[in-house]
Amino acid sequence: MSTGHEEDKNKPQRTETRRLISREGDKEIWEVTITEITEEQDLLEPPPPYDRDNRFDNTREWLLFLCNAIQPTERVVACFFSIHQLPGEYSVLFTGNWKFDPADKEWVFYADDKVQDSYLLPDSEYKDLNREDTLKKFAGELKAFSKTEQFKRSFFGRLKAVATGFFQEEIIMIK
Repeated sequence: MSTGHEEDKNKPQRTETRRLISREGDKEIWEVTITEITEEQDLLEPPPPYDRDNRFDNTREWLLFLCNAIQPTERVVACFFSIHQLPGEYSVLFTGNWKFDPADKEWVFYADDKVQDSYLLPDSEYKDLNREDTLKKFAGELKAFSKTEQFKRSFFGRLKAVATGFFQEEIIMIK
C-alpha cells in the first residue's frame, strides 16, 4: 500500500537562507544561500528471509503462487531469486527488479520492495547439499518451470530477465 511518501524520499530537500548584506536608500543587497540535499538509496542486498514456516510443499507450488499472486507494475523489468544459506538450511528471496543491464551484475540490487516473497527450500531436497549443488538444483528447477505455460502467461513472460544466485557470487540467467 502506498502512503505517498515513497517519492518524497528521492526528491531533493531544499532550504533557502537570506541575509541582508547592505542597504543604501531603497536598494538592498541580499546574500541568498540555497542548499539541496538528495537522499540516495543504498544498493544493498535485501536481508535474507527468516520465515521458518513453509507455506508450500515444494518449489513448484511456490513458483505457481508467484505466477498467480504477484502483479508487479510495468516498472519491474527483471527478477532475481537470491539464495541464502542459513544455519542448517537454505532459503530464497524473490525480488522484482526495476533495472536490468546484462553487462552489469549490480541490477540485482535495484529491487522493488513491494515485489518480493521468500521461500524456505525443503530440507528433504536441499539439506545435505553444498552451496554449489544447491544453486545448480534450484536453477534447474527454475529453468524447468520457465518452460511451462503458467510461467509464460504470468508476469514472468514479459520480463527481460530472470536469474538466480548467491549474493556476490555467480548469477545464473534463466531467461
